[in-house]
Amino acid sequence: MSTLRLFGGELRVRPGRPCPHNLHSSRSDWAFPVTRGQPAARLPATLASLFSLCGQAHRLCGQMALDAARGHEVAWRVPVPAALRAETMREHLRRICLDWPRQLAAGDASTLRGNALDRAFASCPLFGEGESPGLPRWLEQHLLGMPAANWLACWRLEPSRWLAAWSAQARSATATLLEAIRPAAERPIAGAAPLRVHAGDAGLRELAASLHGSAGFSRAPLWQGRCAETGPWARLAATPIVSCDTPWLRLGARLAELIALALDTPAEAAAPLMSGGLPVAPGEGLAWVEMARGLLVHAVRLDGRDAGARIEACRVLAPTEWNFHPEGAIALALASMPGQPEPVQRRCIRALMAAYDPCVPFEIEAAVDAPLEVHDA
Repeated sequence: MSTLRLFGGELRVRPGRPCPHNLHSSRSDWAFPVTRGQPAARLPATLASLFSLCGQAHRLCGQMALDAARGHEVAWRVPVPAALRAETMREHLRRICLDWPRQLAAGDASTLRGNALDRAFASCPLFGEGESPGLPRWLEQHLLGMPAANWLACWRLEPSRWLAAWSAQARSATATLLEAIRPAAERPIAGAAPLRVHAGDAGLRELAASLHGSAGFSRAPLWQGRCAETGPWARLAATPIVSCDTPWLRLGARLAELIALALDTPAEAAAPLMSGGLPVAPGEGLAWVEMARGLLVHAVRLDGRDAGARIEACRVLAPTEWNFHPEGAIALALASMPGQPEPVQRRCIRALMAAYDPCVPFEIEAAVDAPLEVHDA
């Protein structure tokens, strides 16, 4: 087993089994043991290093939670800074250009699409110094095959109809890939309710109490007694996508958010990614950040509020735990599938995983005599 899997954990996907036995996560709450007893001032850097893939999001969230625990004034709800917008776009691009060809394509076309998107990814200006003004043009040339502002306007008008028309007609590698996966990814699923716990301080205080009150809550969270889901289709400041009930539309929502963030003009930008925090008790604070995979929450408790305070408890609740809950939307979809899936069924599973985007590797387990299908993060 790789070091990444030992440290970050993995998901085991078991189609055909009932909930909660068809989706097993070996992820651990590393933040609690690693940060406990540390000087409070080290927390943001420690979390950014521990979760380096989304380091900007964890650094920002950790700093806001720490400030709130110290009793400092923290913005209740503000747009995220430019560095986190750029990190979010980079994550979307990694998924689209590197993961989607591997997970979604099939047969010989997989290699061609993968090579095309790999080459495009290598030339992306966003991975140079700073946010390049050439990013919209790069998207038009390599991912969209048309003006980015026009694509976004059509998506906002009729997401499902537009994604079908564009993927069928455009010649870009991304459109071809989405068209190829459409039969498997366009099957409706019983999605969980969009996560809106950060819509008010009462909900966040309740969430903080749950995080500190139960060691297992951060691994299998519930909101108001139910599973919830989070992602680009469920931003707090955005109008929810009507009938975003398929993995295919969730894939489209990720592409749409990337385009909107890249344009970043008053006329074309999406509702901004938001962040915020609040003190919940003396020496205790909570913060939240909308990041690439969805809503990230940090809950921090200090052993005092002076300069020498240390971390008494730090809990991290990541989007993966909401979206891959053992009784959530993906688990329900897996329960309705055959125990030994055929190739088409496996494509449905891969589309599900790509749409909800775990931050760890996953394996598809079928019958005892069937081989594992392994997918790295």
